[in-house]
Amino acid sequence: MAILFSAVGNNDPGNNYDGPLLHICRHYKPSIVYAVMSKDILKNEKKDRRYSRSIELLSQELINSQKSEKNPCQDEENSCQDEEKFRQIEFKILEEPELEDVHLFDPILINFEKYLLQIMEDHPDEEIVLNLSSGTPAMKGALNILSAFYPYKTKGVQVASPPFARKNASKKESTFDVDEFWKNNKDNKPLTEKRDDVNEPQHLMLKMQKGIMEKFIRRYDYRGALLTAQNIEKGLDPLIIDALKWAAFRYELNHEEMDLIQQKYKNTDSASQDNSLFLTQSYENDYDRNTAEYVLSVQVRLKRKAYVDFLRSITPLVIELFERVLNQVFGINLDKCTDFEESGVRVWSEEKRELNECKEILDALDFQYDRITKGRRKFKAEGPVYSDNLLQLIVYGSKHCPVLEDASSINLKELRKTSDDVRRVESKARNTAAHEMVTINDQWIEDKTDLTSEEIMDAIRRLCEFAGLKVDWDSYDKMNNQIIAKLDQTNNKA
Repeated sequence: MAILFSAVGNNDPGNNYDGPLLHICRHYKPSIVYAVMSKDILKNEKKDRRYSRSIELLSQELINSQKSEKNPCQDEENSCQDEEKFRQIEFKILEEPELEDVHLFDPILINFEKYLLQIMEDHPDEEIVLNLSSGTPAMKGALNILSAFYPYKTKGVQVASPPFARKNASKKESTFDVDEFWKNNKDNKPLTEKRDDVNEPQHLMLKMQKGIMEKFIRRYDYRGALLTAQNIEKGLDPLIIDALKWAAFRYELNHEEMDLIQQKYKNTDSASQDNSLFLTQSYENDYDRNTAEYVLSVQVRLKRKAYVDFLRSITPLVIELFERVLNQVFGINLDKCTDFEESGVRVWSEEKRELNECKEILDALDFQYDRITKGRRKFKAEGPVYSDNLLQLIVYGSKHCPVLEDASSINLKELRKTSDDVRRVESKARNTAAHEMVTINDQWIEDKTDLTSEEIMDAIRRLCEFAGLKVDWDSYDKMNNQIIAKLDQTNNKA
């Protein structure tokens, strides 16, 4: 059976017809009614029990009418499976003696939600009916909002005014004779008009969920936005679902899934318009695309204040950008001296050591490590290529190697400082973040590296410029704006 949660207002219990509370009880036959009573309503109840007594009379009428029908319980061969139908409606008063400002929406919404959550916890398997027609406008509005917030656990019900009251509001007397009201209540007659309707708050729910989705999108939380969207999928353009999936895959660097989604829209009539949602920069090759999208995901991690993920993502990026700088600025190609393992890790090659270009690279590293360690350490060209190895090559190249023509405008001193800053972040902050259980915030990062997280990101952006990598740094925000604009155009299709 249903559980009814209701405010109580001046139209209850009724006047020649059922008020909203009584009418819903008549047709939904709840096992329990939770009735919120403000200060003035409580006075009425304590004076003459007009609300609780009316529910008792209705309960008795329902029991009598059901008993008069053919009842399987009266057959000795049948078990009394319908016995629960005849139980008295339990009327529970939720007293609010301090509630005088019944016009204030926010405190009423907070209080009503507290009651509703407790009712749902106490009755996890029951449907909760919400009376949207009793109480003040603030109370009705609060219950309407709650029916949209909890669409799978609640059913909002509205009750139309009886015919005579649609033009003439009933006058409330200071005293109320419950028995007289009940005797004259026309809703007790057979075939009286049923005036309650289930309220489907689809438009309201869609509006609220769209607002939640927009907040997720603005925070670059595409999985959160997608989960919200899937709750109201019938009311959304399927393109929005695909756009959110695409954005989530983009942040996760899943280019294969991104391409599969975008492929769906290439041959449609609205392809040019739809593809504007899938806003990514045009890259010359997959190599540039992979690096640029990775660095954009690092920037988004910072915007989300996911500091641990931000720092952890730096090492592969530093190695990649250092390699690009060496090739772009000095023409140093590490492929001449290294190989790739199956795992994708670049390692120093034993077979290539005797090649002239490899010897030049190794000699440069020998020179650098001998200088910075004052002869205490020799470079060993074995195992993985570390970011510090590449930093030393950048330092060496900036002082001893000719600069390629396309990079002739580069400030080599700034290149050395930027490279050193990024490498320092990796050595002092990244390793701690990756291997120790510590609380990481922007102040912690600055204490460790002498750079704020935004200054670190600025250094990464400059390094991309030195590496000749073209990145649209506003790409994610443009994508977000496109998705939100499409979301704002969405009408309720449910």
